[in-house]
Amino acid sequence: MAADISLYKSVIASDIPHEKKTAFQRIFERLGGARDRSYLDGKEGKITGDHAHAAGLVARDGAAGVVTGAALGYVDSKMGLDIGPLPLDLAGAVVSGAGSVALGAHPLAREARNVASSCLTVLAFRKMKSFQEKKRAMNAAHVHGETSYETDPILRVAKSVKG
Repeated sequence: MAADISLYKSVIASDIPHEKKTAFQRIFERLGGARDRSYLDGKEGKITGDHAHAAGLVARDGAAGVVTGAALGYVDSKMGLDIGPLPLDLAGAVVSGAGSVALGAHPLAREARNVASSCLTVLAFRKMKSFQEKKRAMNAAHVHGETSYETDPILRVAKSVKG
């Protein structure tokens, strides 16, 4: 990629007519060489306003996930996340998602979406872990020699036969 950028920069800096430079630039971009214009303009390695803004958004989105995870963890430690047939993390996702839609373009809509996403992440984690644990328990119960003759039909028949 560095060689491509060097070639690009040397063509742009050359005495080639502007029309041909523009044609070269279009070909280069079409081939996937120039997705970030600031990189080609000699700004590589510099933090721009876009980078600072992106870092702020990462911190903001991460904070929403941390707070949501901490709240769900606290509730889980006190009373569990399944109240009857209702998973509270699913309820949180539905309420937050609906709130995000209701808020529309309001700045808090982003936080509501992040909370919904975090709740769904926790729900998916819990349900997959539960599923895998049940699957493992079922498989472990069917290993030869680890069941009693009361539950194993072959052993039950064998015990009933007098030899």
